[in-house]
Amino acid sequence: EVKQTSVVVAKEKEAADVTKGQVEKQAAEAKVKADECKAIEDDAQKDLDEALPLLDAAVRILRELKESDITILKSFKQPPGPVVMTMEAMCIMLEKKPAYTKGPDGKKVKDYWS
Repeated sequence: EVKQTSVVVAKEKEAADVTKGQVEKQAAEAKVKADECKAIEDDAQKDLDEALPLLDAAVRILRELKESDITILKSFKQPPGPVVMTMEAMCIMLEKKPAYTKGPDGKKVKDYWS
């Protein structure tokens, strides 16, 4: 009876060792994934830390914008490049489709100003 019990215990220990190995392997894989996630989180936080002050500055500037500033922009027939680029970005963010006009080479180009 003791021999049979030892055989059963040995088989159960062998099965437990196999299970332990599988668990250790899964734990190692989970640690690798957790480390990858932590790296992604740290990178995203770094980007966020850089972007938030810029967003705060942009909001502050928008709050200071006056109607006369918009009127000046409207008066431009050929606005400066930075103004055109800003308008293009605003239209893209607001999902406004551009008008198409003929460019200097005669081809249709996107016109975010007219």
